[in-house]
Amino acid sequence: MNDMKKGMLLFILMFILLFLISCSSSEDELAKEKNVLEDKIGECDKEVKIIKAYGDDIRIRYPLGQESEADEVAREWCDVNGKVSVKGVVSCQGCCYTSYMCKQ
Repeated sequence: MNDMKKGMLLFILMFILLFLISCSSSEDELAKEKNVLEDKIGECDKEVKIIKAYGDDIRIRYPLGQESEADEVAREWCDVNGKVSVKGVVSCQGCCYTSYMCKQ
């Protein structure tokens, strides 16, 4: 019985040790993680940019809060062909990305 208690105590201590090690991280590591995330998201310029435009499809990147400007760019793109822009998928993580389709 004594060996069982020692084994259980050892198991609990190992679990606590692993938990503490996994939760600890230095500020340098956190700064690196932040830079990696910024690199993946990319810097968000203060202007609306067309990322891809082909035929009746257009994808626009813009800073959060400038959705109306992006809608206007899409509207102008579709007006060239006498069509109306229809908003599709919107994704905001750092910058916002919205896809539009031009429809009759």
